[in-house]
Amino acid sequence: MPSPSRIVFPVLIVAALLIRLANTLWLALSGFDMLDADAVVYWSAAGQFLEHGAFLDGSLSALPLTERMPGYILFLAALRFIFGAEFWPVLLAQAVIDTASVVVSGLIVRRFGRACMLTAMALAGLSINQISQAGMILTDSLFLFCLLLSLWGAERATATGGWRWILLAGFAIGMATLVRPASLPLIACMAAGAGLTIFLRNRSWLQSTSAAFMMLCASIAVILPWQIRNHALFDSWSLTTQSGTHLQNWVVAEIKATADGTTRAEAAAQLQQQSAAEMALIAADNPFQLSAAQVAMAKRQLSEQPLGAIVQTYLRGAALFLAAPSILFDPRVRALPKPSFDGTTGPLPQRVGRMLSQSDPRYVALAGIGTLVHLGYMALAGWGLIILCRRHPWAGMTAILWVLYFLLLTGPVSGAKYRLPAEAVLTPCAAIALQWLWLRANQRLIALFSKNQR
Repeated sequence: MPSPSRIVFPVLIVAALLIRLANTLWLALSGFDMLDADAVVYWSAAGQFLEHGAFLDGSLSALPLTERMPGYILFLAALRFIFGAEFWPVLLAQAVIDTASVVVSGLIVRRFGRACMLTAMALAGLSINQISQAGMILTDSLFLFCLLLSLWGAERATATGGWRWILLAGFAIGMATLVRPASLPLIACMAAGAGLTIFLRNRSWLQSTSAAFMMLCASIAVILPWQIRNHALFDSWSLTTQSGTHLQNWVVAEIKATADGTTRAEAAAQLQQQSAAEMALIAADNPFQLSAAQVAMAKRQLSEQPLGAIVQTYLRGAALFLAAPSILFDPRVRALPKPSFDGTTGPLPQRVGRMLSQSDPRYVALAGIGTLVHLGYMALAGWGLIILCRRHPWAGMTAILWVLYFLLLTGPVSGAKYRLPAEAVLTPCAAIALQWLWLRANQRLIALFSKNQR
């Protein structure tokens, strides 16, 4: 007869899949539009790839794609080639992929015992953030799966030194970058970290440098064809042209809005107006040159902002990154009557209070419950990080740096959606904390029972 823990494993997998399928069906029957602004770009680009055999920007002008990575477009194109221009195969595939993410979340902490692995799977299976993103035609589910796969491969590689794990970690972080360029700096960091950890374990420079080199090569092999394509078309080795728009219209605009007491949209319009004359002098036929010029102008505009506004904006972004409940970003909750948070001004407590005071009571109730649940999750994750640092210092430091990287990367533009990559380590750490609490509670009960027996 199989042990209970062996029965729980497949039950958790089936439950996670059914929850995601039910959520997708609920969204479809509720009439929610599956194609928001970003989804339209990916969906159209996938259609143009099937029609023309080239990566185009999804617009009627059919210009070469430069603002997005091709990974998710290839994913959509493959499903559209097999099933036609239907949404359901994509959402079904994403439900399966996110269920695989649930499994990998558990495998990452398998060294702490089977109970810890199953706990991590349960937490990931019930993650509102994961469930919500799996039901939308966006890159998040595929990106998270690749990140988790890279973390699992790196964890196994540093524990065993096996080449297959090293190659898996490198390939997976390369695939994550092919989906979204945010993980590009992690390629070198993970290779260096894996090499250093392997050296500290066996004191072999040859094995450690070989491991780092192999991981780096596996990652670069995935993204190099895209870089070669960009260099051939635009004489640039950069991955995308998103940097300029993101830095100016989101990061600097948020800081300027804080300094001036305006909304981000108003600040972005002012920044664009200031740079319009300079941008007009740059050759418009190379989007990478335009992006580089926009980055330079955004940096100059950033230097003009007061230091206090920069600090305040980043602290507000960090607070939202860490504390915003995932349920508020669910499409059904967002559809409830409420003012736009982006359209409010002033300090964060005033903005939140003003928004909640004008929101539907159902939205306020969900915000309150979601915040309490999420803060409990974050408290567990924080304690789990401490336990991980005590037992495995290098793994703990890696987990902390992982969270800090995505926190700083999103900067002022924060929220539950942008926290999802950080949850790749937060959820396993929360499972470690729950296991510790369970063991301590059992020890107390056993001690109390023994004392009463005497």
